[in-house]
Amino acid sequence: MNQIIQLDREELAAVVQAEVEKVLERHQSADRGFLRMREAAEFLGLTEAALRIAEKKGQLPSHRLGKRVLFDPAELRDFVLSGAGA
Repeated sequence: MNQIIQLDREELAAVVQAEVEKVLERHQSADRGFLRMREAAEFLGLTEAALRIAEKKGQLPSHRLGKRVLFDPAELRDFVLSGAGA
């Protein structure tokens, strides 16, 4: 059964702050070990623009977290060593 709860402004702000912190922590922990676009470009010796184009064409192994594109360094290394990036 649903209940209506009344919160004053400070209580509501505290609840929202706690939920935002939970979401941010989940995203940060999900990123650990993965490279973002700039880091992956440096790792591969590419410009960010070139990396973005290759990723959008499906030419590189990548993972999406919402709008964020993440790269597993081990997958990128295997991709390069396999000659698929040539």
